[in-house]
Amino acid sequence: MFIPKVIFLYAYPLDGNRRSLFKNKNFGNYPEMQTVKDKVGEWQKLWDKFNSDDKMVKRIIELTGVALSHDINVYVIGDGLTAMSTPFILPIMTQGSLRTNDGFIETVVHELTHIFISSTDDKPQVKNYWQFLRKTYKDEAVKTQNHIMVYAVVETILEEVFGKEKMRELIQIKNPEYQRAIDIVDKKSPAVIIEEFNKLTGN
Repeated sequence: MFIPKVIFLYAYPLDGNRRSLFKNKNFGNYPEMQTVKDKVGEWQKLWDKFNSDDKMVKRIIELTGVALSHDINVYVIGDGLTAMSTPFILPIMTQGSLRTNDGFIETVVHELTHIFISSTDDKPQVKNYWQFLRKTYKDEAVKTQNHIMVYAVVETILEEVFGKEKMRELIQIKNPEYQRAIDIVDKKSPAVIIEEFNKLTGN
C-alpha cells in the first residue's frame, strides 16, 4: 500500500501576499519571511519524529479505510488565514500567537483527517457517508456535520498517543459549531462514529 508523505513547504507567493496585505491594511505585525521559512524546517522535523515509521498516517488509514495515491503538501505561511485542508495551508500564527508544538500536532492530524475522509481516490463509496451525514444530521450546521468524523479520528489518535487528559487539553475549541461536533462524537463515542463511516464506505 502507498503511504503518503507529509511534506512541509514555504508557500511563496501566498506568504508574500499575506505580508503585503497586513502592511497595506495595517492589520498588525506579520512574521518575517525567514521566520516562516525556519518554521517549515522545524515543523518537518517535528512531524517526522511524531510520525516515525509513518505510524500516524498509517493509523489514519487504518481508522478510515481510505488510502491516497499521492503525497500531501502542507503550504506554510505566516498569518492571515486559518488552517485548512484543501489546499493544506498552515499559518505559523494562530489567534495572535505562535502555534505551539502541541497545537501543530493537533492541527495536522485534524487537517489530514479531512483529506482522507473526503477522498474518493480508492473508495468512491465515501460519497455514501456524506449522503448519510447530510440526512442524519440535517438539523446541524454544515461545519458541525463536516467535523463529526474528523473529531472521532482526532480524539482516537490523540488519546492513544497522549492519554485522555492531554487529548482534551489539545482540543481547545472556541467555535460552537465545532464544539457541537465534539459533543455528538462524545455522546455516541468515537468508535461508533468510525464504525458508521467504515460500514458506509465498504471497509
